Amino acid sequence: MARDARVAPAQLAQRHRGAATAPPALIIEVGPGQAQTLQDVVQQLARHGDAPAIIEVGPSEVTTISFARLTASAHRVAADLRANGVEPGEPVGIVAPNGAAWVATCLGILAAGAAVMPLDVRQSAGEHDALIAANGCRVLFVADGAENGKAALAQRRVGAAASRDSGPRSDVAVSADLALLLHTSGTTGTPKAVPLSHANVLANLRALVAERLVDRDVRALLPLPLHHVYPLVVGLLLPLCVGGAVAFPGGNSGPELARALKVAGANTLVGVPRLYDALRDTITERVKTRGRLVAWIFDRALACSIAGVRRGRYGFGRCVFGGVRRTVAPTLWRLASGGAALDTATEEALLALGYEMFVGYGLAETAPLVAFNRPGRIRIGSAGEPLPGVELLIAEADADGIGEIEVRGPNVFAGYR
Repeated sequence: MARDARVAPAQLAQRHRGAATAPPALIIEVGPGQAQTLQDVVQQLARHGDAPAIIEVGPSEVTTISFARLTASAHRVAADLRANGVEPGEPVGIVAPNGAAWVATCLGILAAGAAVMPLDVRQSAGEHDALIAANGCRVLFVADGAENGKAALAQRRVGAAASRDSGPRSDVAVSADLALLLHTSGTTGTPKAVPLSHANVLANLRALVAERLVDRDVRALLPLPLHHVYPLVVGLLLPLCVGGAVAFPGGNSGPELARALKVAGANTLVGVPRLYDALRDTITERVKTRGRLVAWIFDRALACSIAGVRRGRYGFGRCVFGGVRRTVAPTLWRLASGGAALDTATEEALLALGYEMFVGYGLAETAPLVAFNRPGRIRIGSAGEPLPGVELLIAEADADGIGEIEVRGPNVFAGYR
């Protein structure tokens, strides 16, 4: 993956959270030009030209890759896959760390009409082999070597049907509508293959774009591994769809994340509750180092702000704690949380400090979102309201309203593979 340029910290305008913003550069809008597949989405990404798409924050340098370069790399991957007989809907694997090469390969697989099957780099070779065989995967991209100092992905022929001219395994059904082939974590048993269609993923993207949660000014820091559906769809595809940029940190330690937030000019963080617990603790610990009086004033001001947040009032924290937020990350103000339930105390504290939080609920089988809190309609401790077109039912609820969550909508997968 070639480098475009080094990136200086972005000078992003600090907009009032409630102010009107320019409509996002929709590439999946409703109408004659509406994308019907993720292949269409990839084709349209080149519209953003030299705008930054991917920002890689390394130990000593920061590199940006434009939409033009990213899509050019993706089309080279797509052409190679087609030349090697990869068929529509055929799963193509990726085993590599996050980065521009991973993204270009993913987009290239989609551009070829094939399905992306990302695998966890932490799994053993034996586990990878089992998933490859079970899904009839013939092509696997793995991290191998370097190009211009960056990791490159090498294509390997794998599986029982690895010859150039052979079709997919006869015992594995391949559907041209298959876009992503993910795997559950296996916390309750053997990991299961979750096939997501183009329609499943686009249902999520269209709903989120329609809510205008992000626009072309978004710079999202994404520290989560891309073999999970939440970072893949919400953290990567959503910002790219509106012409925004996605930044990858050089590592997941506190100092590495703090540096990436600053030098990439990130205004959005896509994380999990554990990360936000750490962010809250980092802020409070930093304040304590400035002396007892400062800590006392901070505690009283935060308590007042939390009281306001509980009544739906957020202006106090946004005004009072601007300096505190800038010491952590100068441009960060939007936090997206998923993957697990966010602690209410953490949510209240971060909202009271002036951050805008988007908390949602979902799972791999729903591509991924089922519900999320909308700006201006946040209910602390809740996962929000369903996506448009999604129906929720709490089945066989007990006296406390607790029961099994049933979901119906265009984002719901057809069944395990």
